[in-house]
Amino acid sequence: MLNTVEAILNQDGKLEFQEKVEWKNSVRVLVTFIDSNLQIQNKKNQFQFLKARDILKKYNLNLADTIIEERRMST
Repeated sequence: MLNTVEAILNQDGKLEFQEKVEWKNSVRVLVTFIDSNLQIQNKKNQFQFLKARDILKKYNLNLADTIIEERRMST
């Protein structure tokens, strides 16, 4: 069940709820950022299109054939 509660994320990374919220154990949450000026800096999950394009420019072989060959070798 989803419950929506308004909160403010402060500079220390803590949520300041705008109403009283109580819970006994750890709970999973979904966080939606409303501020359009927010920049998320999670490089781990961020696909870099330009970097991938540059890498593929140097690739002279047929990519599909290479993938098929890698799969054959792994079995």
